[in-house]
Amino acid sequence: MQRHDVSSRKFGRVVGEILGMEYMAGYRRAWGKHPWRLDEIEKIASHFGETAAQVLEPLLAQPAEPAVLMVGNLKVKCTAVLGKQLVPPFTDRLVAIGGLDTWLILPGTDIALPAREVRKIVFSSSTPVCEPTST
Repeated sequence: MQRHDVSSRKFGRVVGEILGMEYMAGYRRAWGKHPWRLDEIEKIASHFGETAAQVLEPLLAQPAEPAVLMVGNLKVKCTAVLGKQLVPPFTDRLVAIGGLDTWLILPGTDIALPAREVRKIVFSSSTPVCEPTST
């Protein structure tokens, strides 16, 4: 919406108007508090004379970095699109730490180190599952 001169202060109202929903529902979608459905993305894109692919292209084009998702004693190789630097304490979200050769993606609830936001995790159909770690 920014490239169509909609100020960030108006995102929620504009999304609500286009999708025919209340302001707060539009706000939650505009700021990532509620997931988007594909038909909603298509409707927003169409309103601004674009396709859903054009709207999603910047997100899909972000470079993914090698990572390992660690949940409990399970480790899975993946790639991750990372966002901004975060500082503890973290909410109930996945965060990325490390980054020399591979990022470690894990729940941030017990992490006291600076970390990066995890925007997207990508698994391939041939993603190997590493051996579980012993507890």
